[in-house]
This record gives sequence, C-alpha cells and structure tokens, in this order.
Amino acid sequence: KLNFNFALTQSLSRPSYYDLVPYEYSNSDDKELALGNPDLKASLSTNIDFMAEYYFKGLGLFSVGFFNKSIDDWIYKFATNNYTYAGDDGYEMSQLRNGEKATVSGVELTFQTKFWNNFTFMGNYTSTSSSTDRVEGRDNVPLVGQVDNMYNISLAYESEKFFVRGSFNYAGASLDELSDKSFEDRYYDEQSFLDINANYRFNDKLSIF
Repeated sequence: KLNFNFALTQSLSRPSYYDLVPYEYSNSDDKELALGNPDLKASLSTNIDFMAEYYFKGLGLFSVGFFNKSIDDWIYKFATNNYTYAGDDGYEMSQLRNGEKATVSGVELTFQTKFWNNFTFMGNYTSTSSSTDRVEGRDNVPLVGQVDNMYNISLAYESEKFFVRGSFNYAGASLDELSDKSFEDRYYDEQSFLDINANYRFNDKLSIF
C-alpha cells in the first residue's frame, strides 16, 4: 500500500545546431535583429526526486513528491530594444545565451479515488519556485518557463453504456524572455482550460461521441 521512491540523476540538454550557427538576420525597416550564438554551452542538470505513494482499497491513490534541480549553463532568450548594429542604434535584438546557475524546486500532490461505484475523481497540484544567478547584470530572476502554480482536476462518470468526463487545467504566468531591464521582460499570462467529453454506446456497432 505504501511506496517510497528516491532518484538522483544528471541530465544534459544541448542547444540545437541552428542556434549554434553564427548567423545574423536583420530587418532594417523594422530595426529587428536575430543573432546566433556559437558560444552556447550545453546545460547540465543535477536532479533530486522523492515521492511517497499510498494506495487505498479499490481505485484510490494519494501521493506527495518533492523535486530539486540544480542547472549549470541554463539557456534563455535575451532581448534588448537598444542595440547598435552596423553603426545604427535602436535595433531590437534577440539571442539565446547561457546563464550561470539556476535552481528549481517544488512539491507535487496527487489524489485519485473512485466513489459511488460509477464516479472517478482525479486532482493534482504542483508548486514550483526558481532562482538564477548573474543574468546580464541582474540578480535572482526566475527561470524562463517556470510556472509557480499548476493544477488539474477531473471528474468522470461511467456506466455500462454512458461515459462523461469534465477536466479543468490551470497554469500560472511564466517568464518567456529576458531583457537587460526588468520592465522589458516578456511573460506568458496564466492559462485555464475546460474540457468536457461524453460517449454513449447504443450497441457493439454504434456509439455517439
């Protein structure tokens, strides 16, 4: 009924070949510039994961997990609106770069159960925090793509011929692009999704969805 899992791993994430090409793509009309970066390094992550699971009688599960990642040479997209190119200033420049070190840690909770014979409930929640060191002269900015809060809730009903499920998914805002000034950083807004689907089976050959 009770399981404990512990893992200590290292993982490597290499930049794509295209991002390593020392290209220059410019648009003089809009003053936009994209640069490749042949100096990009691969990111090395040292990961610690711990999870405890408890199984109830029948269909039931509760789990709690903790994770921590220490990432060297993490990769992020940098942008600035005041870049000088070919003697002309005011260009909007973007380029992938390496940060020095980043840490990510979080907690995961999951609960799943079947009740009243025909109903199934599933829910999970993840809370994550992160920090980075020395990014373009800025201290302690969050890791690009890291979401503080995320959860999923699902409720389903199933009988011999009829099935219906409703699912709700939420993800908080996350940093997408760093600049040399914090007010020029770009974020993805929080997102919520609601999905409902149902299926009725008339017989072995005919069903409606």
